[in-house]
Amino acid sequence: MALHRGQQQQQQQQQQQQQQQQQQQQQQQQQQQQQQQQQHQQQQQQQQQQQQQQQQQQQQQQQQQQVLGLCFRGPQRVVWQRSGRVLFLFNELTPQTTEKLISSFLLLEETGDKKGDKKGDKKGDKKGDRYSPIYLLIHSTGGPITQAIALLDLMQLMSSPVYTINCGLCASSASLLLAGGAPGHRYALEGSRVLLHLPMGALGGPLSSLSKEAADVDRVRSQIHSLYG
Repeated sequence: MALHRGQQQQQQQQQQQQQQQQQQQQQQQQQQQQQQQQQHQQQQQQQQQQQQQQQQQQQQQQQQQQVLGLCFRGPQRVVWQRSGRVLFLFNELTPQTTEKLISSFLLLEETGDKKGDKKGDKKGDKKGDRYSPIYLLIHSTGGPITQAIALLDLMQLMSSPVYTINCGLCASSASLLLAGGAPGHRYALEGSRVLLHLPMGALGGPLSSLSKEAADVDRVRSQIHSLYG
């Protein structure tokens, strides 16, 4: 009887040890599975982060391309790739065109490099001596005078000088932009033309309105004369 009890106890101990070993193995397997899941999650997170970064970079590139006018095709894009600070006005001056040009000017003004010593060398009184220029290539029939004046005011406020180039036709208010370039840097290609005309208003209505309209046209004409210098 005593031997039989001793054998039973040994068998029970062995069974307990086997159960403990099985539990340990299960725990190890669970830990391994958890580690694998964590690694898989980390890899997924890294992939998502990389995809987000790529998407952000693509969006930034698309925004820059839209702002900087890289939608143009042909030789003007080649000119842009060579210089990096060239803008184009190759269509009519509209609120949309003016908005794009103003955004482009501000972006180039913000990202432009400053000449001279990085510590703040202020040699030279002209802003062209201290800041890299922006080239504005113009081939336009013009548009509302208010759009041109908005661009001219911004060009005068900017630190970077704007070099204007007539690439074909500068008509109406587009000729104002050509004349608004930095002194000594208003260019015209050999076959280009400039068309000037007096300001026109939409006259109509009672006499009081006509007199106000005429006074406004005279004011704009005086402003244009001062802009042409």
